Amino acid sequence: MAEKVLAATLLEGGRFEVREYDMPVIADDDALLKVEAAGICGSDWGSYRKTLAGEDDRTPRIMGHENTGVIAKIGAGASARWGVKEGDRVVLEQYLPCGVCDWCRRGEYRFCDDTDRIAGKDILRYGASPVRVRPLLGGFGQYMYVHPRSVVHKLPDHVTPSEAALLVPMANGVQWAFIHGELGPGRSVLIQGPGQMGLGCVVAAKRGGTDLIIVSGVAPRDSSRFAMAKRLGADHTIDAGTEDVRERVRELTGGKGVDAVVNVSGGAPGTIAEALEVVGKQGIIVLAGAGDQQVSIAGFGRKLIQLRVAHGSSYRAFTLALDTIASGQFPLAEMCTHHFPMEEAEQAILTLGGEGAPDAIHVNVLPWG
Repeated sequence: MAEKVLAATLLEGGRFEVREYDMPVIADDDALLKVEAAGICGSDWGSYRKTLAGEDDRTPRIMGHENTGVIAKIGAGASARWGVKEGDRVVLEQYLPCGVCDWCRRGEYRFCDDTDRIAGKDILRYGASPVRVRPLLGGFGQYMYVHPRSVVHKLPDHVTPSEAALLVPMANGVQWAFIHGELGPGRSVLIQGPGQMGLGCVVAAKRGGTDLIIVSGVAPRDSSRFAMAKRLGADHTIDAGTEDVRERVRELTGGKGVDAVVNVSGGAPGTIAEALEVVGKQGIIVLAGAGDQQVSIAGFGRKLIQLRVAHGSSYRAFTLALDTIASGQFPLAEMCTHHFPMEEAEQAILTLGGEGAPDAIHVNVLPWG
């Protein structure tokens, strides 16, 4: 009989069920990953809520796109292409790009049409593709199929599975704060939202040498996240529930405003208007998680502002993020606050969304318990 694999599978109505799948047959150009950890992204919470409401047609599917593990089997062609062998520990990017379009050739494969949801076509991305496309394309299972299009990074031995599963939020921080926000020495930033992505921005800003890092949020929900932001290098935190963010930023910058604002607030009301007011005369506003807000751009004075809408990360950002994780410079293990077995995948999702265990920052599913 063929070997079987267990995976927590998301069904219609937001219900998870541990299902059994056939172990993939590995050929020359693909591989099999024994999953050590699958992190849960903020986008997973939104996706889960849509499934709960019956607004997502990708069920059944196996979630999990922040995946790390050990190469269990690999074809000779894949081994040569990725530079890894059986027994190596790796982390996978979520994208499965075509590799030949203009965006892929620029290293910006997150914009490849094959990795996006387009009417009449199934998405090809880890944690997002339905089982009908191919089973085991998500990390909430004992093993994952490593598609030939995968972007694979070999892990240093000292990086733990939980730290490796932080690659996506760390890469997003590099992309949004360091690359899009153009942070570095002599620069200042306000990061709106201290969740895992906001904290990734703190790390990127700090490692890039940014002079002034300010983080805003709302206590008590964000109290533990404020403390974590300080541990990672933030200079100041602002409780928007009790303090005037605009006045506090003016005070901290001597009235000049910040050079960049990165909005990862998840759509907190008024944050875009706030960003327009606190950014300096020649500033950058990065909208990475601003939600749906309407705002007038009048009344903010004479400013030369660049507004950049951010989605995902480039190959450069992933490589810089992995280097940051491996450096040991930051206490990233402290961000990994909650771990759940595969059988408790729903509780893991709820915890990330603020409806489960308290004080969550980064949540992992551990398929082997």
